Order: sequence, then structure tokens, then C-alpha cells
Amino acid sequence: MKKKFIKDIIVPGATDLTEEQITETIQAYSKNASSYARMWSWNPAHREEIKDQQIIKFTHYSESGSKVLVAGAGTGRDLEILVDEGFECTALDVSEQMLNEAKSRGIRSKYIVHDFRTKLPFPSTSFDAVYCESALEHVPKKEAKFVLQEFYRVLVPRGILYIGAKKGEGEIYYRYDVGNKVNRRFYTTYDDVEFHQLLAQTDFSVIEFWIDDHFDRQTHRWLSAIVRRNS
Repeated sequence: MKKKFIKDIIVPGATDLTEEQITETIQAYSKNASSYARMWSWNPAHREEIKDQQIIKFTHYSESGSKVLVAGAGTGRDLEILVDEGFECTALDVSEQMLNEAKSRGIRSKYIVHDFRTKLPFPSTSFDAVYCESALEHVPKKEAKFVLQEFYRVLVPRGILYIGAKKGEGEIYYRYDVGNKVNRRFYTTYDDVEFHQLLAQTDFSVIEFWIDDHFDRQTHRWLSAIVRRNS
């Protein structure tokens, strides 16, 4: 029987993340950065899945050598792939410990500790593209529009954003690794309509939208979009 490493538990009646849940999530990632990287982020199957389903499409619309903001860079899995593809990357994450994991792997990038729920520490039109794969899921829905507006601000005209979200029915849930009942990570989910409505609240134009399965088929499916800044 295949070993199940994770367990997802829905928070009854919850429709958005609370500040307390966000704080607990950040603490969980920070306390367990090394084990998270080893068990999950750098899982070879997961890495290949991300490359084949998300990054290959992102690179189709972005030229090698472009300046890319990797928002929610975590332990550097996607960052390393993008750097290897020839992009000039800036890695941003709210957890210093997670970024330290990326640094320990020798990935050539600028590193910035920052919560992107607040104004990004960059001038307008600083980046050719923004890549945000596994971070919107930890942002309260009431703050998601602001996050996208900040991505829009730091992009050059016609710049590209990849944005991903967990597919669900709007539920809030938390996850802990088997054997660990203390350090919980909280997530939000979007259905297809809600995700498109979020994108429609911005000035981005949707170029491509798709839904992926997760490689282990044990977790939520993934909503993905490539969008472009119009001006």
C-alpha cells in the first residue's frame, strides 16, 4: 500500500483565512523548512510535474534572460528550474528559513524576505515576468486582489504573470504531515468561477488557463493561468 504522508482537514464553516492561521502556517514552514524541502518540495516526481505542467508553459511566454520575480519561492525548487532555463530571478518569500534552504542549494538568485500581502519592495515596471505557483493558497481571499495588483505594478507593459491556486469549492483546510499534529499549514481553495472572477477584478488579460492533477492524486487539483499586463 502506498504510504500517505499528508492529511487534509476542512475547517468547518470557514470561508477565508484568519491572521492567526496565516501566522501558524508561516511558523510551520519556518520550523520545518529542511524536512519540508526533503519530503515535499524537492520530491523528484513533484519537481518533474511542476516543470512539465507549469514552468514549460511559463517559459513559452517569457524569454530566457528576462527578469523574473519568483513570489513565494519557498525552498527554491521552481527557482532552480527557472535559473537553469536562463532567467534572471529574484526570490521572495515570507519565511527566511525557507529561503535559506534555497540558498543552501547554491541557486544563483537575489533573495528577499518579504510578505507580499504588503506593498512589494520594488519600483514599478521592475520585472519582465512574475511566477507565483504555491503562494496564493496562503493568502486570504480578501487580500488576493491587492496581491495581484502589486504583481501588475511591478511588471513591465505586456509583462507575464503565472498564477496558481488550489482547486476546491471555496473551503479552508489545514494539513499536517503524518506524525506531526502540531505544525499546521492552512490553505484556501477556489472553484473555477471564483478564480476567473478574481482575475477579472484586475487589468490582466488571461492568455491561457488550465487545470492539472497532482502527481500523487491525493491532494487538490491545481488551477493555473498565464495572464498579461495590458499597458
